[in-house]
Amino acid sequence: MTSPKTHREATARRRVAYERLDLPDGWSGEVVANLDFPSTLFAAASRLPEVAEWVEPLRILTTEPEQLPGCEFLKHAKTTQVLRATLAFSDSSLNVICKKTSPGGAARRIATSVVGSRARRNRARAISLLHAGVGTALPLAIVERRGTAACEWLISEEIPGTVDLDQVALSLLPKLSPKASHAAKTAMIPPLVDVFKRLAAHGLTHRDLKASNFLITNWDGAGGEPAVWIVDLDGLRRARPLIGDAAKHTMKGLTRLTASLLGYRSITRSDYRRFLTRFLDDANTAPSDWKDRFRAIATEARAYARSSLARKGHKLDGYVGE
Repeated sequence: MTSPKTHREATARRRVAYERLDLPDGWSGEVVANLDFPSTLFAAASRLPEVAEWVEPLRILTTEPEQLPGCEFLKHAKTTQVLRATLAFSDSSLNVICKKTSPGGAARRIATSVVGSRARRNRARAISLLHAGVGTALPLAIVERRGTAACEWLISEEIPGTVDLDQVALSLLPKLSPKASHAAKTAMIPPLVDVFKRLAAHGLTHRDLKASNFLITNWDGAGGEPAVWIVDLDGLRRARPLIGDAAKHTMKGLTRLTASLLGYRSITRSDYRRFLTRFLDDANTAPSDWKDRFRAIATEARAYARSSLARKGHKLDGYVGE
């Protein structure tokens, strides 16, 4: 077992620090060593493992991940693997989502050497979201291996009790009575609006804000107020003022979300109106402008959806804006 190195990367603003580990077979890792987030947000905040305790579970992850307790592969492609598992430590355990990627060809490996690995970049994006007050999975560790067999893992804490917005709209809302469905959707609007508002306020933009990338806890209000979390951070960027203002980036995000919900009869024109009036009110824009915004977003969303589905050989079956 290799003793951990203590290369600390942290700022007071981010409230999270990582320390480096040397692992077997050419792997190296950086694991969370100090965390100043409330324990109500993340299980790791209340029972953070010692740095040296990470060596064995990370060794298993990089050599025989199927041996991890509760291992379940969510995606198993040639260049990407995603699995759910439990990492066991001396007196605690953490439920995690682990994503493995390979840089691919020579060009991507060169780019990785310049801008950092995908795992490292997504860790930084997650911390930026958390600093902005936007919920996302806590990045616990990254593991990287360089050379001819270059690849990397990003290990994030699993968010318990979540369901993605796409599933809510597709299969969960239709099972409710009209009254219960209306109440559930009304309760989900404020936290969704808050996500867009915080992204804009902190100069962040996400090019893939589709419904499946929003996770929701307490979506039906049974366990308390709904909370919204963003996952899949490859599309997260800092908005560049020279390219467009925050409002333009926000409208693109709303268009992408709308396009991903087209055709779901559980989401009605009234739901879009309530969302937009709340969003415009929070953005200090006249709520009466919702009709013009609705038409513009609906037109762009349908064009986006048609283009996307055409590439897959499907037709659009939606009615937003019709």
